[in-house]
Parts: sequence; C-alpha cells; structure tokens
Amino acid sequence: MKVALDIPLEIISDKTSLPSGTKIVSLADFLNQTISQVNDLEIITYLDSINRRQQAYFSEKGNFSQNLNNLGWHMKREIQNYVFNIFSQSNPQRVMIVGQPKSEGIKTYVGLVYAIKIVENNMTIKKICETNQPFSKFPQIPKLPKNSTTSEDIQCPPGFE
Repeated sequence: MKVALDIPLEIISDKTSLPSGTKIVSLADFLNQTISQVNDLEIITYLDSINRRQQAYFSEKGNFSQNLNNLGWHMKREIQNYVFNIFSQSNPQRVMIVGQPKSEGIKTYVGLVYAIKIVENNMTIKKICETNQPFSKFPQIPKLPKNSTTSEDIQCPPGFE
C-alpha cells in the first residue's frame, strides 16, 4: 500500500529541469545516511570518553588501565554496534582501545593515548582513528615520533586515518 503525502508546493519558476549537479536523494537513503552518522557520533563520543578516562587513570596511577571496569562505573565493554578491547602491547607509555564492529559494513575505530614528558612533567595526548577496511587482526600501536607534544603528532595505524 502506497501512502501519498499532501505537501503544499508553490510555483517559483517555469523551468521543468533541475540545475546541473543537483543530486536527488531518496528518503530511505537520507535516513540510512543519518543513522550512519548518528552511529559514528556515538562510537566517537564513547571512545573519546574512554580515552579521557585513560588519561585520568594515568595521571592518578602512573600507568594505563588494561580493564574498562577500572575506568568508571559506566564504561561498558560493549555498546549497540561495537565491542571494545584494550591493548598496550607491553609498553606502559601507550595504550590503544579498539572499537570493533559487531557486524560488517560499519567502520572500525581505535583510540590511542600516549604518555609524554615535557620539561619534567608527565602528560598524556590522545587521538581517534577510523577505517572502513575490515581487519582480521588488531593493528599495532604506532610509535610516537620523538619530541611529540600534541595529538597532531600521533600517527594512526596503517589503514586508519
């Protein structure tokens, strides 16, 4: 059964063609794109929260947590579309949180947090990277270039941006 909507229209031109370059998007495509953007925003916000909790944990304990339960009462290992894993790969000065999608066709995200020393002060910097490529094993944590002082210095793992 088709439903017609009564949409009031006003004639503003006698032309019957659209300007070149005009893209017509179906409502279904528009809604799917909007849902995808909401999902991206959810994972980025959640991963950023985990990164910030790792920074606070490092500030208090001097190392990064290997367990989401140590980062706060509402840090879950899973949300609707993602499962999270924490990796330090035997280096206490860096940690990577992988947001692995539960189904195909969804971006994979990683959160990276590094401890750095600037003029005798320990600090942390963070970054979130994403990829559309499926992966079969977890990426290596990139090494931080020497003399790095900002998040812009952090390089994403190969295949991520």
